[in-house]
Amino acid sequence: MLTDTERCHDLQVPSVARFVPLARHAVRNVLREWEAAPEFIDVALLVVSELVTNVVRHAAVRSPEASISLRTEKGVLVLAVSDTHPYVPVPLQAAAPHRQEGDGSLGLGLGLRIVQNLANGCGGSLHMVRDQDTGVKTITARLPMTDALGEHSTCVARGHAGGVQQR
Repeated sequence: MLTDTERCHDLQVPSVARFVPLARHAVRNVLREWEAAPEFIDVALLVVSELVTNVVRHAAVRSPEASISLRTEKGVLVLAVSDTHPYVPVPLQAAAPHRQEGDGSLGLGLGLRIVQNLANGCGGSLHMVRDQDTGVKTITARLPMTDALGEHSTCVARGHAGGVQQR
């Protein structure tokens, strides 16, 4: 079980499909070392898989590496994936918060919708920040790791709606 001690771990992986499982494996090892609940680790691994896969599919041309940052803040895992591609994913664009059948966009952004639902389902959030100076785009999922009693993660058990936030 995690303590109140804040922890952090950063890594970079090439923006190539074969490195997505390696990113997942590295995150699993870190979270096990931090003694996160197995159910929580499963959720975090799905989040990192989807975010790194998005870099591989949509940003690799302009971003040869994906940066992954893990840190804890008062019982919340802050899992961030960064790339240097200027494209802002449709689900994160303020101008297009909802897509409808027939608009030509269905089937795109499914990974981000999965991440958004996972984050919202555990009382967390998903947002994107772009550094205007460097062009680095970071998509961050905040996932609560423990309940008020400091017991196992409630991330899998909760299920409520909410939106993606853009900063």
